[in-house]
Amino acid sequence: MTSGLQFSVVICAHNPRPDYLGRVLAHLDAQTYPRDQWELVLIDNLSAPPLSNQITEGISLPLRIVREETPGLVAARARGMIETSGAWLVYVDDDNLLNPNYLEELQRLILTHPHVALWSGEIRPEFEVQPPNRTKPFWVYLAIREVEGTQWSNVAINHTLPCGAGMAMRREVMTNWVNGIKTDAMRSCLGRKGNSLLAGEDTDIGLTAYAMGLGVGISNTMRLVHLIAARRIEDRYLRKIAYSVVYSHSLLDLVYRRVTFMGLLLRMAMFTRELFSRNRNMTGVTLWWAQVCGIASGWLRYKSLVKQRQEV
Repeated sequence: MTSGLQFSVVICAHNPRPDYLGRVLAHLDAQTYPRDQWELVLIDNLSAPPLSNQITEGISLPLRIVREETPGLVAARARGMIETSGAWLVYVDDDNLLNPNYLEELQRLILTHPHVALWSGEIRPEFEVQPPNRTKPFWVYLAIREVEGTQWSNVAINHTLPCGAGMAMRREVMTNWVNGIKTDAMRSCLGRKGNSLLAGEDTDIGLTAYAMGLGVGISNTMRLVHLIAARRIEDRYLRKIAYSVVYSHSLLDLVYRRVTFMGLLLRMAMFTRELFSRNRNMTGVTLWWAQVCGIASGWLRYKSLVKQRQEV
């Protein structure tokens, strides 16, 4: 599918909060980039009840809603690529508020860095309720990201790899990723699905760009606000998200052979060192246990998938 559009903005949503989604759409409606150069599609990933056009009340921006029956963020992202036609895809979560100049800044970066095929930006939090200070060690797992200047790389280094919120990539990168996960159970199992908080599909897209010999960048000129609901700073959720993110990235690192079993042991040792050097309290112990369990589960899942592959 081709057209003269520069951007296809894709919102992936599963049972979104109406007030949050309304604000997301309002911020997209306020974009300074020319309206005739981009489209907006909302992928309704099995929301109950299904999302309807009523959510666009008060918004002048044209919006197309597409229902995706396969559960999970991986399926929703893939459907977003299929249903759109822009040269670049921009993925927006249903709790992301893009700065009004987000698309305009993205276009500027594309023109000044033609060798970079994927961009993500700075993510600032807006908490629904003020979180206790003891939760701060967990915030790194809540898609909060401070960025200094503009940086890019064409080798796989972690600090330029994207967060899913607001990430933008050339269509050919997304096409390669979608084709790659179709027959790869090790990668297609990543991403949020139902009550699961698995992650890593955004990192996988970045690693796909690197494998194509393309650059991946981050810039603090692209800014968005991440709306963080009260339930996401509850202890139970924080333990689960830390475990799930570490699990997902440990599995992904093994799939891409970025680490070995010894590398995972070294990662455990680093988490343990951090526990004793900086976080010698109950919160630190809880975070450490979630991280260690995540690494172990990622290793076990990898071994199980390897065995399944060998038996086929």
